[in-house]
Amino acid sequence: MIPLPLAKFGMQYGIKILAGLLSIGIVWGGYTYWKHEQQEIGEDKKNAEWLAYEAKVNAKSEAIIELKQAEFERDLKKYKEERDNELNQYHQYSQKLERDLADSRNKRLLVRTKANNSVCTDTGKGSSEVSKGSSEGGSSSYWAELAEADSRTIQVTAIEAQKMANICAQALGFIERNNLAE
Repeated sequence: MIPLPLAKFGMQYGIKILAGLLSIGIVWGGYTYWKHEQQEIGEDKKNAEWLAYEAKVNAKSEAIIELKQAEFERDLKKYKEERDNELNQYHQYSQKLERDLADSRNKRLLVRTKANNSVCTDTGKGSSEVSKGSSEGGSSSYWAELAEADSRTIQVTAIEAQKMANICAQALGFIERNNLAE
């Protein structure tokens, strides 16, 4: 065994060493705990800053999205109104063309005649006296409505005569330009 004075001496130093190690352990543990707490505080602070920044960015983003959505809806509404207006105008124009076509098909051709309409009653779908003319030279003139078939025949003939007149005018122009007439 160890002699008592030496054991007493080892015990004293052992307790001091143990107390020193315990103090170092406590200081080291306190420092580690403090460092960990400071790190957590720093991370919490950074997270709070990041969340505040993210909330700010999201708020701005939402405002921009709402603005763009409002612009889109306004443009869409404007486009729909323009399209509807154009469709209405086209519809009205189509109806006008259809009316004009129907009117031109249904136009009645009236001719001046010396005969009384009561004599010329059988003209297709029926005719009626439109108006009596004035007496010129002792004879009366009457307006009579032609039958639809006769009216169309006259209209077709008039169109063909106009086409032929245009062809003749072109031919006459050609003859005059080339000095073929003597």
